[in-house]
Amino acid sequence: MFGNDGDEPLSDIDGIDSDAEELETGQDGGEGQGEDEEEFSIEIEGEEQAEETPLIKTLRQEIRDTKQELHKYRAASAQPKIEVGEKPSLESCEWDEERYEAELDAWKERGRAAAKQEQDELDAQNARAVSWSKTVQNYQLKAAALKVSDFQQAEETLKVSLPEILQSALLAYADDPAKVGYALYKHPARLAALAQETDPIKFVIAVRDLERNLKVVNRRNLPPPDSETFQKGSAPTSGPKPDKKAESLLAAAEKDPTKFAEYRSYMRSKKQA
Repeated sequence: MFGNDGDEPLSDIDGIDSDAEELETGQDGGEGQGEDEEEFSIEIEGEEQAEETPLIKTLRQEIRDTKQELHKYRAASAQPKIEVGEKPSLESCEWDEERYEAELDAWKERGRAAAKQEQDELDAQNARAVSWSKTVQNYQLKAAALKVSDFQQAEETLKVSLPEILQSALLAYADDPAKVGYALYKHPARLAALAQETDPIKFVIAVRDLERNLKVVNRRNLPPPDSETFQKGSAPTSGPKPDKKAESLLAAAEKDPTKFAEYRSYMRSKKQA
């Protein structure tokens, strides 16, 4: 399985949280303008304003939910560890019984508070582990349903091609991460383009948009070529000249996923040329 091999998602996925907060409040973090200010919009002449798509609305809600969980975790983690200390004794209290009773009660209270703090941290860790386990199980079920012979090779290719934060984002936010991952494996140019995305939220939006346009084609049931497509004596329209080096690098990468980086580097340099 590609993505983080541990029980919990990568902490770097917090980057999605900070980007989402900017989308919610604006760069200055403000909660909105005063009620007395006039509402207005900026329009382009001759073009209609586009409404926010259902995809973006859904993604925003998912990010809000994730952000709330992260805030709870951070608040719990920010609390200093409670130090119980040594149990007081009459000798340590200079044989003052009243002082001893007060310090003993305080020591017991610190013990109860420390035990609760430890249990709360354990519960939070378990909750994150359960949530991530469900994400992994969903991925494994979707992967098994694909029933393709080269899925393991596809996983290895994505491990080499995508940074771990993007692997985790794909697992967490795609409805069918196995299908999306396999589609990217079969379309190296699209995979290479997404791998260069440094903004996790833009990556998630691109993945969700890609997923909406995926379709499964059973090649065994494809109709035979139409013999009347070309008229007798006519020549097919010539397409772009094939890039033999790119084809050679891609063929090598399909056999050895570790060589995919070389293919991606070549395609990037070709695009910049």
